[in-house]
Amino acid sequence: MKRYPAADCVISLSGTGWPDDNGRPRGSICFTRDSGPSLPKETRDSYYAEHAPSPGEPWQCPICEKISIASVNVKIVVDHDQETGKPRGLLCDSCNTGLGRFKNGEDHIQSALDYLTGSN
Repeated sequence: MKRYPAADCVISLSGTGWPDDNGRPRGSICFTRDSGPSLPKETRDSYYAEHAPSPGEPWQCPICEKISIASVNVKIVVDHDQETGKPRGLLCDSCNTGLGRFKNGEDHIQSALDYLTGSN
């Protein structure tokens, strides 16, 4: 989970907002998490059991559309809405991580699309 400097971090180096001269924060006091509610293990496990393909069955990620063999050459994970904490569906681990890197936000994903298409 990515962590960001907290707004109330009081340890800084002459106005840089970072506590050391290498530009790296130190100590948990200077961090906050950028995420919503996590998905409880019990919810994740029951959703996975109900929706995941059996090991050895072909499976296709709804984002990258890669066809893989469940439990052989792909890690299938339960994606969840960061605001509600409810499961959205199954994704390959790579696509789930990708959504997280865009902070699960449509505005960030649209900015990336604009950048790729030269619309920015």
